[in-house]
Amino acid sequence: MKNARIALVALALLILSSSNACVCAAPLTSQDVWLGVYFGQTKVGHSHFSSAPDTRNGRSVQRIDSETVTALTVFGASVQQKVVSHTWAASANGEPIYETFAMSSGGTDTTVTASFHPDHIDATLTSGGSTSTRNVLIPSGVKLTADDLSNGLSTEKALKVGQVLSEVSFNPVTLALETDTAKVVSGNTPVTDASTGGIVHTTCLEVSGPEGDLTVYQTQDGIPVRIEMPAGLVMQRETKQDALADNDPEQKFVSVAKANPQTLHTTTQASSSGQYVPPPDFAVLTSVDPAGVAIDDPRSCQWLKAKLFLSGEAPRVVAIHAVSVPPLVSGSIKDDGLFALRAFVSDAPYLAVSSAVIRSRAKEIAGTETSLYEIARRIHDWVHNTMVPNGTMGLPRSAADVYNNPQGVCRDYAVLYTALARAAGVPTRVCAGIVSYKGRFYYHAWAESYIGETAGWMPVDATEDGMFVDATHIPLAKGDPTTMYGLTRVVGTMKVQVIQAGS
Repeated sequence: MKNARIALVALALLILSSSNACVCAAPLTSQDVWLGVYFGQTKVGHSHFSSAPDTRNGRSVQRIDSETVTALTVFGASVQQKVVSHTWAASANGEPIYETFAMSSGGTDTTVTASFHPDHIDATLTSGGSTSTRNVLIPSGVKLTADDLSNGLSTEKALKVGQVLSEVSFNPVTLALETDTAKVVSGNTPVTDASTGGIVHTTCLEVSGPEGDLTVYQTQDGIPVRIEMPAGLVMQRETKQDALADNDPEQKFVSVAKANPQTLHTTTQASSSGQYVPPPDFAVLTSVDPAGVAIDDPRSCQWLKAKLFLSGEAPRVVAIHAVSVPPLVSGSIKDDGLFALRAFVSDAPYLAVSSAVIRSRAKEIAGTETSLYEIARRIHDWVHNTMVPNGTMGLPRSAADVYNNPQGVCRDYAVLYTALARAAGVPTRVCAGIVSYKGRFYYHAWAESYIGETAGWMPVDATEDGMFVDATHIPLAKGDPTTMYGLTRVVGTMKVQVIQAGS
């Protein structure tokens, strides 16, 4: 499962500008699989997966390699992304031994290495020259899955309809263990295999995990033929030549998918006119067209009441009041009550709070100020005035990387602000959610800072000028930077009904 879900997380990162498909095969089996990646009717990339016996430190192991390359249009910018991973797994039980993971986009890179031990994982994150380590504990009795071709769902035992399977794997993007569950819904679904043009009878599985739900059609020996992901993304098996034919400058490659699951088929073909067809905008097509009351001027909206419909959840109503908080109600950085909020001034993946450049800049910006609100305001202004928008960066970056190369998308603004605020002693967390813009809701990232017992948590959006954050900022996830990647689950499926809105 891991290969497809990692690709899914990688694509989801573009919205704010990884993973498993329950594919199974016996260990030590050499495999070489090519897949095309589609968004709607446009081919946007390819994925290559291979597995073969190998040796590591004199030990017989299974080496698993994967590469996913995508090119999407996001808010009018062309975003290219490459994700490469190499995993070595034990031959006897398929458990991971060592993994390297690298993402590159917009001229910057983020890499992760992970060394697996019986009770923990030593992970090292490197981004823009900044390195941080993380010790991930493995609960007693938990067996980890290395990757698709060693996930323990051996083909020696036939999968039965109704059977439910689960696996735990390390996600190098979130630096955490994740559990995926797969249910076998059909054991004999005919699907057209784009790599041969013929019909192949597949096992259909519905996979559920932290980043969203997948529907997987795989051969009896565990090779994926088609993987349907959230937001209209699809991966399908193709020949190497067809899979690599995804960088046509005229965007002539389109996906033709029939609705009948008994004859699922996807091919590539030139546009009928032969003329250039602009690629669909990923951010626009995954945005939410709200029902209910119209929001006339989102940036001045001071209160909002809306009903959210999220996949897998009961509908819920949110009420947001955007209140300008004057400095007089702000708490002091020396408040004893901040001890309970120590987790929000601590380091976390991608924040690099302990790095020298972040700490020194935070100290310089804060100066001798002790007001939590005033420090937050100063940091907001510095980030907003220093950063330069650049929509081509589609990967998670550490705050140190963003600091050294101050350009990027809202995710980068939020991460840099959060790191500087925490380093200055202001409890802060990243928010990921949606915001209203020109009649639609788009996925967005910002932050919240705690400015004292009276005012509590205050939203801070460093992409916007000034401290006022309008009420159309609807948070769906709060916490460390890795929490924003959970939005993958709702992308392309959520609905919003605006009940009330006003200035």
